Amino acid sequence: MKVSVIIPTYEGAKTLKYCLNSILYQTVKPLEVIIVDDSVTDDVRQLVYEVKDKFKEEGIELVYLNRRNKKYRSAARARNEGAKVARGDILLFVDDDVILNKRYLESVLEVFRTKSKALGVQGLITNFPEPSPLKRAFCKVFRLGTSEPDRSGWLIYPYPLTKVIRCCWLSGSNMAVRREVFKFLKFDENLLFYSYGEDILFSWTLSSLGGRLYATPKAKVFLINRSVRESLNPKARELILTAYRAYLWIRIKRSGLRSLVELTWSLLGWLLAGLIESFRKRGVFPWRLRATMLVLKELKELTNLRLDALNGIICEDMVWFKDEDGNSEGIF
Repeated sequence: MKVSVIIPTYEGAKTLKYCLNSILYQTVKPLEVIIVDDSVTDDVRQLVYEVKDKFKEEGIELVYLNRRNKKYRSAARARNEGAKVARGDILLFVDDDVILNKRYLESVLEVFRTKSKALGVQGLITNFPEPSPLKRAFCKVFRLGTSEPDRSGWLIYPYPLTKVIRCCWLSGSNMAVRREVFKFLKFDENLLFYSYGEDILFSWTLSSLGGRLYATPKAKVFLINRSVRESLNPKARELILTAYRAYLWIRIKRSGLRSLVELTWSLLGWLLAGLIESFRKRGVFPWRLRATMLVLKELKELTNLRLDALNGIICEDMVWFKDEDGNSEGIF
C-alpha cells in the first residue's frame, strides 16, 4: 500500500519543518507529501523549496499546492484539494504542528493489513491534555468532549490508549483513510478557516455509513501546539467554536426536538465553561455569550444545515494572522 501524506497549513512554516523532518525519517516512506498552503506570506513555499532535494533523495515526491487566490481560507477545502491530486492507496492527513514517531506509517499500515475492512486509522497523541476528574465530570454532564481510557464515543477521545480499538471518529491531527472513501465522502466545505470539527464530522459520517475505524497506540504523534486558534481575535474565535460546534451537533445528531434540547443544554455548559475560563483569561465570556446568542438567533438556518449568515459574521470578525511587528493580515 502506497501512502500520500496531505498537510494543510496556514502560516505554519515554523512547525511544518519539524513535521516534514519526522516524515523523512519514517521506517516506511510515503509515496508523496502534499502541502496545501493557505498562507498570505511565502514562508511555507520557501520551506518546501529548501527541503525538496532531501525528499527527492529519499524517493518521496514533495508536492506544493497554493490556495492564495481562493476566496476563503479553509482547512476542510485544503484537505479536499490535497485528496483530489493524491495518488496513494492510503491518504494520511496530518496537521502542520505534529511530529510523527519514526514507526508511525509502519504502524498505521499494519492495522490496515490486519484489519482488512478498516477504512480509517488514527494514531495516539502522546501529549493529549488529560483533564482533571472535576473537568472530565463537567464535560461529560454537558457533553462538551473529554477523554476516556481505551474508549471512543461521541466527543470522547481514547486516551490513554493501550491497545488497538474500534473508533467512532478520528482526529484530524493524524488520520489515515483509504483512497476510495473520497468517491462518496468529502470534508465539509461550509467550515472555514481552521474548520473546527471537520475531522469529527467526516469520520463520524464514515463510521455511521458502516466504515470501520481504528486507533492504534503504536502510531505515536506529538503535538507542538502552535495553536492557530490563538492567532485569531477572541471575537472571531468564540464565534467559530460556538457556531461550528452547533452545526456539527445538528449534522450528526439531526434537528429533532430531543437533539435541539440536548444542544441547548450543551451550549449552556459551553457558556459556563467560558465564565470559569474568564477568571484565567479575561475577555472570553462576553464574546462567548455573544456567539451563543448569534447561534440561537440563526438556529433555524443551522437546522437547515446552512452557515451562510454565521460565516458572513465570522468573516467580518476575522483577523487571521499577525506578523512579528503586530500588523494584522485580513482573510482576503
